[in-house]
Amino acid sequence: MGTDDRISANIITGIGFIGAGVIFKDKISVRGLTTAAVIWTSAAIGMTTGIGYHALALALTLITLCMLLMVTRIEKLIAGLQKEKLLSVTFRGPEFSQITNLEQSLQSNSLTLDRLEVGKDEDRLTAVFKVSGKKNDLIKMNESLASISEIISFN
Repeated sequence: MGTDDRISANIITGIGFIGAGVIFKDKISVRGLTTAAVIWTSAAIGMTTGIGYHALALALTLITLCMLLMVTRIEKLIAGLQKEKLLSVTFRGPEFSQITNLEQSLQSNSLTLDRLEVGKDEDRLTAVFKVSGKKNDLIKMNESLASISEIISFN
């Protein structure tokens, strides 16, 4: 194994650790995959330049930029189509009918709703839902939840 091979292997290992450090997992989604891929690609282009293939490095840079522009546009399209979020709602009283009324109201607004859990603490009823729909519908849902007097809090 030559010196160039060891240098390349160490670069790959280091970039792997840096790339793994920018990936974050939330409750529903994973963030940072594109950033990790760009870091890895940049390192590969840098190594290509380092060994003297300048034309290939330039071509790979242009291809990478084009791909990133396309990915950004596709992400914006997908973001407008369907979103998913966890919704926790706390009601004033212990009446279960409040939950079913809320479910009927939200499902009529072209949202898909799955009840995940229901809990009761003293005189308060709490329900957790997985809600999916278009971004604008989710914004309207938040506005309508804020106007319901039976709801103490939601997030």
